[in-house]
Amino acid sequence: MKSIIILIAIAAIGILSGCEKFLEEKPDVKLVVPQTVADLQSILNHPLIYQDDPAGGERSSDNYYVTSANWQSMRSEEDKRAYQWAGERIYVTGIDNEWARTYNHIYSANVVLHAFDGVTIQPGEQLAANIAAGTARFIRGRSIFNALVVWAPAFDEQNAGQDLGVSLRTDPDVNIPTTRASVRDCYDQVIADVREAVRLLPDVSSHPVQPSKAAASALLARVFLSMRMYDSALVYADISIQLKSDLFDLNNVVNPNATFTVSRFNPEVIYHAEMLAPNLLNTPRAKTDSTLYRSYETDDLRRTIYFKDNGDGTVGFRASYSGNNGGFSGLATNEVILMRAECLARKGDTEPAMQELNRLLQARWRTGSFVPKSAASASDALLIILNERRKELLLRGLRWMDIKRLNKEGYNIIQKRMINGVEYILEPNERRYALPIPEDVIAATGIQQN
Repeated sequence: MKSIIILIAIAAIGILSGCEKFLEEKPDVKLVVPQTVADLQSILNHPLIYQDDPAGGERSSDNYYVTSANWQSMRSEEDKRAYQWAGERIYVTGIDNEWARTYNHIYSANVVLHAFDGVTIQPGEQLAANIAAGTARFIRGRSIFNALVVWAPAFDEQNAGQDLGVSLRTDPDVNIPTTRASVRDCYDQVIADVREAVRLLPDVSSHPVQPSKAAASALLARVFLSMRMYDSALVYADISIQLKSDLFDLNNVVNPNATFTVSRFNPEVIYHAEMLAPNLLNTPRAKTDSTLYRSYETDDLRRTIYFKDNGDGTVGFRASYSGNNGGFSGLATNEVILMRAECLARKGDTEPAMQELNRLLQARWRTGSFVPKSAASASDALLIILNERRKELLLRGLRWMDIKRLNKEGYNIIQKRMINGVEYILEPNERRYALPIPEDVIAATGIQQN
């Protein structure tokens, strides 16, 4: 099985770097073709599958800032340029950048899906085979979607057929040329993959790093939310919450003064994944936006449990569901509840929307202090819910997606950063909301740069 994993890593490098030498010297695939359902599942169990999500969107969002001194001291020139929303050279080249790692996940899924033709499913193995196939579909669909959030413009119904999406690879053959599909074609593939995962996977999984029907449904809700297809998002959020609805009451945090206050695999986690978070996002360098922090009220436990005093009048986020300094990018019930609440408000169902929001907030406020929030209208409810969404889902890789979709609706979110007296501005719907693809990928494949 080790040889299979090694082959996948090497082959993915060949795909992503366009290395002709690799293509000429690649090993004999016949020697390492998976033979059993267990082999297929082993490929999908590799830790990097759930530890290497792209963080480019989070790095570019407005949940944090760095001081000029911190920016100046950063060793990574790529991080420095990314913080300025530069249109080029924001990634290192080679196998360690986010594009390469994302497409390594896709390649692993493709290997599994194409290997099924050569695997004999033994009596009693059909459930395991369904799980392996569903997991591969989930990984591929989720990875393509992650790439779209970072390297493609926001979905727009009128332009989706013409806007450039990402490379849409559904075959493990490294000789197939790399091209960019349209945004519409990419989203169609994501939806097809994840719907198939919903069909194949068990309702819940035995461990959070393994996907489930609840996770795939939550992912589809996120995908449709990003597309601003709110009725469809609500359908899948409903399915997910019916399968898993646990909430973690912040009143039960064991040590609110701990370095990291929320544990890995806590009860809200539906599917565990982490971003390949750059040093730029680490506390205390990354300081939480001061206006955002002031929006937490005194008895809102998130004000103290989610943030650490940096000792210089600023605070930093410390409550990642990864249980460490990395960014949690998986799926959790708090996100699903917020998606349900938002979609209900957009339908005009004000009272159910606020009830859903209050169910979450009840678990976030000090016992006995929470007064349920109310809204005079659906539009008021939507504003309250969107504000709480931002306060709840920090360092999840979701804010970039939200800014892109909300600016398509006229929210006019303008991002500003100040470095050494120079102000950098990112206007709504700019082309820079599709981050530049690593230059070595452009050079090797000839695909169009953003």
